[in-house]
Order: sequence, then structure tokens, then C-alpha cells
Amino acid sequence: MSKQTDHFYNKFSFLYPLVDVFLKPQKKVLFNEINRLPDGNLLEIGVGNGAHFQLYKKHKIVGIDTSAAMLEIARKKCCGNIKVFKMDGKSLLFYDEEFDYVVLSHVIAVVDNPEQLLEEVLRVLKPQGQVFILNHFSPITGLNMLIVHL
Repeated sequence: MSKQTDHFYNKFSFLYPLVDVFLKPQKKVLFNEINRLPDGNLLEIGVGNGAHFQLYKKHKIVGIDTSAAMLEIARKKCCGNIKVFKMDGKSLLFYDEEFDYVVLSHVIAVVDNPEQLLEEVLRVLKPQGQVFILNHFSPITGLNMLIVHL
């Protein structure tokens, strides 16, 4: 993300619970799909304040975000299977083919180089892995979720 976006989310972090009210129904559908999958290593890019962490029922979760203020809040919501790090999704510090699943929830629309982000996602995703992309808007359903099977 750009420094301008980071700055916005750092300043906006205390108000983000209001946004979560509107995003929670979409995220619930997404996490229901994820929780049906076999156990695995899951990377979530853009965890924000971690308000949705309780929706994960299994998997080993690694969450990243570029906003230090958001991560400070998210760390308080972590449990044993979730670890969070300050990191940019366009420059992931993970090994190739490390994750079974990657989640991009409300991220694609706010990054300044989505192509670079997706290249990194594909690099860290295992063969036969799955990418879940939840976008902010869909004109028909209000939910725009894309599941990519590789």
C-alpha cells in the first residue's frame, strides 16, 4: 500500500468498528466457505483491526497489514492459531508455496498496484491452493467474492 493509504488507516483505525458493521455480513459468507476447507496454512492480507478473527474456526492463520495502528488493535484479538505481522502484500516475506489458502478481503480496491500484490499471492500459494477475494462492491448482490483454485 502507499504511504498515503497507510496514513489514512492509521488515523481511521478508531472508527473502523463502524465500517465493520457493514462488512460483517459479507465476511460471514466468506468465512463460512473458508471453514469448510481442509485444515491448512492460511494467509490473510489486510487483516485491519482483526474484528473478524472469531469467524475463523480452524486453519493456522497468518495475518498481515500495513497499518501499525490497525495491527495494534488486531493483536488484542489474536488467539493461539492467529499471528499478525506488519507487512506489505506486494512484498511478502514468506517462502514460495508456503500457504494453502490466501484471503484478500476488501484489499484489491485499496492497493496501488494490485497486479504486484497478486503476483506475490501466487508466489506464496501452494500448488492446488485457493485464493479468496472479497471486494467492496457488487451491483447485484452487494457481495462480490471470487474463489480461485490453482
